[in-house]
Amino acid sequence: KKNNIRKRKISAKRVYIVNFQFYDYEGKTVYLGGAERYVCDLSKLLTKMGYNPILLQFARKKFEKEYNGVKIVGIEAPKHMSAEQASAIYNSICADAEFIIASPMELAVSIDGIPTISINHGINFDTPKNDIFSTIQRNIYAKAVAKSNACVCVDTNFMNWIRTNDYYLTDSLYYVPNYYEPKDFKYKKRNFESEKIVCVYPRRIYAARGYDMVVDAFTSLIKKYGEKIELRFVGQIDNDKARYDLENMMKEFPTQVKQYAVDPNEMPNVYADADIALVPTRYSEGTSLSCIEAMASGCVVVATNVGGLPNTVIDHYNGLLIEPNAEALETAVNELLENRQLMRELAKNGVAVAKAGFQKELWDMRWEKVINRVIGRAK
Repeated sequence: KKNNIRKRKISAKRVYIVNFQFYDYEGKTVYLGGAERYVCDLSKLLTKMGYNPILLQFARKKFEKEYNGVKIVGIEAPKHMSAEQASAIYNSICADAEFIIASPMELAVSIDGIPTISINHGINFDTPKNDIFSTIQRNIYAKAVAKSNACVCVDTNFMNWIRTNDYYLTDSLYYVPNYYEPKDFKYKKRNFESEKIVCVYPRRIYAARGYDMVVDAFTSLIKKYGEKIELRFVGQIDNDKARYDLENMMKEFPTQVKQYAVDPNEMPNVYADADIALVPTRYSEGTSLSCIEAMASGCVVVATNVGGLPNTVIDHYNGLLIEPNAEALETAVNELLENRQLMRELAKNGVAVAKAGFQKELWDMRWEKVINRVIGRAK
């Protein structure tokens, strides 16, 4: 743990939230992912607490922008750097901060003498390939935790992994699960007895998120149920293979399968118009925003037992928790379609669980406690 805070001139209430990218490297296009939404909400919380946060990222040329009231500054730097190199750059230019927030946590690995809170958004090395990258990534994660005054973890999966590697590093870990905003994601009562049931896959369309499981499972389900089931892929297509698979599926089932992307602000409507939400993650998952938001909106959730998803779903209580394969997904959706009472119960309990444990105000309170504890110890 970092105990020696170096002598430096501090700008009162200055906080840097350091990122690899928020806008793209050219500083033109905003990445509209969960991590970007997360740091925006965190910046707004810091402002509410009286701090002056600035989001830093790397770029071809220096720039300053404002996004939804959040100040973004691009730092001129090479496009491709190791985590250690990137962190070292921030270590040299952020010396006036009261503290730094590293998102992702790898950016804490070379920070010295500045109070630092890192964020683990979920394990991203649990891929099918256990290659040299995975080994390096695991080592960087452990080193980043050791360098952090606190590490905020969105799930207990990462915390347990650290615990099995170095038990004493867990002293600096804090569980702060992801969240939903109640004023945006409102419960809508559904008619689960409806002849037609709408299923939505509400996330980026690529293998890590299990889009191919959905294609395989629903090819069989649509053949069985016909027009009684509709499948909507709502998200950006990640690669040519995914685009090819979806185009073929939509050609085979032109009235039952749709694909489109929406602005994040439109996601409440996506959930409101669906009955079942599919979160069939294969790897690299925290406490999924999609899962939490879908539950809060009144959808029945089907999720895999991967990453932080077991922190959000109790099987057959507030959703179905399945193995990450197409057969298990098909079986789960079939069970729901054949048992509408179960759908009602899971949806009701899902709303209750979301309200009890994942509201935005709880996230704010948890973060405030971490920040106050780190700053109190640093002074």
